[in-house]
Amino acid sequence: MNNDDNVCDGLDSHATYVGSVILDCLGNASQKADLRIAKVLENGRGSNYDAYTAILDLADRHVQLINCSWGGKTDNKMLAFAMKYAAEHNSIVVCSSGNDGGAVAYPANIPIRLQ
Repeated sequence: MNNDDNVCDGLDSHATYVGSVILDCLGNASQKADLRIAKVLENGRGSNYDAYTAILDLADRHVQLINCSWGGKTDNKMLAFAMKYAAEHNSIVVCSSGNDGGAVAYPANIPIRLQ
């Protein structure tokens, strides 16, 4: 995270656009939405640790829906833990599945098993 007051997407406003699509799909429920921003990428670059801490923080703040409109090919145990943690704290995590028509990207392909 870049720890500044600028919450705008540095690359192409992709995450803001995806978040607005999610809110639109919620219809009338989105009128009661409380939008929280946790920007973990700057110009398309960031770390797994930043994503991990942001997801944990949002889950701890009882955010109901977390948008992770980023993805990659690399498996990461920290992110797998964060996704499970969020699910256990009643947060729905929406992840990018990828843009190339191939295999589903990580972290969207993390199997979450709740007990």
